[in-house]
Amino acid sequence: MKTTAILVAMSEELRPFAKSLGKGRQAGEFCGKEITVYDTADGRIYLINTGVGEIAAAAATQAAVERWNPDLIINFGLVGSLSGAIRAGDVVVADKIVHYDYDISALENVCVGKYTELADVYIPCSPIKDRIARKFGLPLVTVASGDKFIADAQAKKQLVQSFGAQICEMESAAIALTAYRNGKQCLFLKIVSDNADENSPADFVKACEKGTEKLSEIMVKLIKEL
Repeated sequence: MKTTAILVAMSEELRPFAKSLGKGRQAGEFCGKEITVYDTADGRIYLINTGVGEIAAAAATQAAVERWNPDLIINFGLVGSLSGAIRAGDVVVADKIVHYDYDISALENVCVGKYTELADVYIPCSPIKDRIARKFGLPLVTVASGDKFIADAQAKKQLVQSFGAQICEMESAAIALTAYRNGKQCLFLKIVSDNADENSPADFVKACEKGTEKLSEIMVKLIKEL
């Protein structure tokens, strides 16, 4: 049976998708949050509310790998846009990810965001991304990921100039790097909630319910394609 681990930072983000899967059963806890398992015609799905931020996301990814050895790890959720071409309500697929607040440049004389085990600053995403992007007509984007909710125009400009990023969020780098180190495929599906500027906190709250409903509809179709 195919096994998929789906990691989502906030309960508000995962709720519509969980509802669409029907009734699941509890499969233990992760840091005090319940893990739900669903046995579907398309395989077994473990749905995990990781909590917000890269530390929680990395820990949840490693736990999923060790407990269930999933064939695929999926992360979905809300993101901020760094590009005028990517607008609120747009759904995108991660092409590559940079951990923009990882910086050992003073020690190793490498670029900000560069892990010594990787060829450049970008953490690679699994090739499955290309098929999913084509199938659903979604753009492939570069993700700036770090432990900060970006709500500042200057910070937004810096991420674009330094890394060519088009969206920003807080969990993808942790999940992608942990999956990479464990030899696991991972896929990132995101929906834009705000423009990563001074209006972002209010925009994020307004977009949460509507955006997650739209993302859930795509996720239901996506699961059948894997």
